[in-house]
Amino acid sequence: MRQLICLVFLLFVASSEAQDYPSRPIRILVPFAPGGAVDTSTRILTQKMSERLGWNFVVENRPGGNGFIATTAVQKSAPDGYTLLMAHT
Repeated sequence: MRQLICLVFLLFVASSEAQDYPSRPIRILVPFAPGGAVDTSTRILTQKMSERLGWNFVVENRPGGNGFIATTAVQKSAPDGYTLLMAHT
């Protein structure tokens, strides 16, 4: 019985191994027009992160609505870690 429990436990552990992340480009939404301070700093940051981590990033500008359009798009996206919001305070 003990061996059966250990075998079942090992099967669950083996099946729960982490998948490679990211398996597709990571989208970063900027709620401002291109060329502004937040857009420029986001592009510099993603370039450095891409060089260091080897991941692909896509910076997507969604201006309008005082940031509401981009924020809503991120809120409605799947909670999988592939859509991020770059905002300022």
